[in-house]
Amino acid sequence: MKPIYNVWILLFCLTFSSCYDEDIIDPTPDPLALAGGIEFPQGDNPWDNDALEIYKNFGVKLIYKNITEKDLNKNWTNGGLGSSSKIFENCLNDEMGVFYITFMKDHVFPYLNREVTDRVFPMYWYFIYNYSSHSVIQPGIMEFNVALLEHDESQTDCWLTCFWGDAAHCSNLMFGTMTPSDPLEAWKSPIAGNKDSYAIRRFKIIDEIIRTAITKGNIIIPEEEFDAGFDHSTPLIRDELVESKADPNYYLKRGYPGYIISLSGKYEKPASDNPPTAKETFIGYLQIAMRLTKEEREAKWPSATYPFLSSKFDFVTNYLKKYNIDLEAIAQGPEDWDIKPYPELPELPETDEGDDDDDDDSWPGWDW
Repeated sequence: MKPIYNVWILLFCLTFSSCYDEDIIDPTPDPLALAGGIEFPQGDNPWDNDALEIYKNFGVKLIYKNITEKDLNKNWTNGGLGSSSKIFENCLNDEMGVFYITFMKDHVFPYLNREVTDRVFPMYWYFIYNYSSHSVIQPGIMEFNVALLEHDESQTDCWLTCFWGDAAHCSNLMFGTMTPSDPLEAWKSPIAGNKDSYAIRRFKIIDEIIRTAITKGNIIIPEEEFDAGFDHSTPLIRDELVESKADPNYYLKRGYPGYIISLSGKYEKPASDNPPTAKETFIGYLQIAMRLTKEEREAKWPSATYPFLSSKFDFVTNYLKKYNIDLEAIAQGPEDWDIKPYPELPELPETDEGDDDDDDDSWPGWDW
């Protein structure tokens, strides 16, 4: 009887010891808690209230100040970029922070909904200045800076947006010399008074969101239903000769409109004579319908000339309405699109501010 009693005592001691050890184990730190300890909202200004409202509706915190390098690195560690190092600054002034949040409030979030963006956004979305990388080939001789991609999952866990940067931080290395490039072009900045520059930036951000939503399964592409009538095996004719446009295999007659380059917002016709897949074609229609209004598309691609193309645009725009996404509204943008005051920025080149009407009535897809 005594041996059995001793066994029970031993089991009791082991169990108690195990529970005690478990109680004193330090929990694994939450990586989000290490992200700079940023308080949110970041103030009690009207634009901070706008950021708070966006957080309540979409679960993402818009951060425009008190950002550190640790916040922008993968897993908030000091990861490098090979032979490059990151450069960035917080918003230079309140006007810049206001502009960022107002742009998101007016040009992005009105066209989205929580069902589509679920699991798309991270906890933090940072808004910064001069996001670039400094690379050294030969110290003091060949050093240059280039604008960085805003969403690079290999480098960052957060989302971030940069509208502006210094001219010196947009250089291209060519034949051993550095040729400065326009910083407004490098970051696709919305330009004061230039409606199309706002449209390009709106497209660039929403396109990233929509394509991520597709990847997450929030938006399902109806490939089989959409694919009716397409021929994905016969090569396309892509040149713009008169006789080519009359050929039944001309890419527009076949219903392949091309796509919008995500980084630049520029139109591109199909990249190959080999027809794209149903999924790629659907995304091309979606991108073009977000970037160009129905009126603009009709001006260059008359439905009387390209009825199949027109019917597929109708299909895609109507299908996205099932997700409460209005592609035509995105292309049109808000009525009050120009954000004032425009931030004061250093060393920016003079630009033609333009007006509410485009001076060039031609469709931008052919002029970029």
